[in-house]
Amino acid sequence: MDNKDITINELAVMVKNGFDGVHETFNERSKQVDERFDRVDTRMDKLEDNQRAILTRLEDVVYKTELDQLKERVKTIEEAISLGKG
Repeated sequence: MDNKDITINELAVMVKNGFDGVHETFNERSKQVDERFDRVDTRMDKLEDNQRAILTRLEDVVYKTELDQLKERVKTIEEAISLGKG
């Protein structure tokens, strides 16, 4: 490698060019990250909308445990009524 004298101005230009390159790369990466987050936000919004729609449809649904308890109560009442007739 040649030993070349570099002036302060040349060194300053080299450093500036290096920082400019880093700055451009950072800006490009930042744009990519922003675009990706925008896509994620859009997908999350769709998921939340779908979840709200599902919850709305399930508002009046009876849970299996409640239905099983009701079946037991009806069975008990039916047995009591049939014993009373016999």
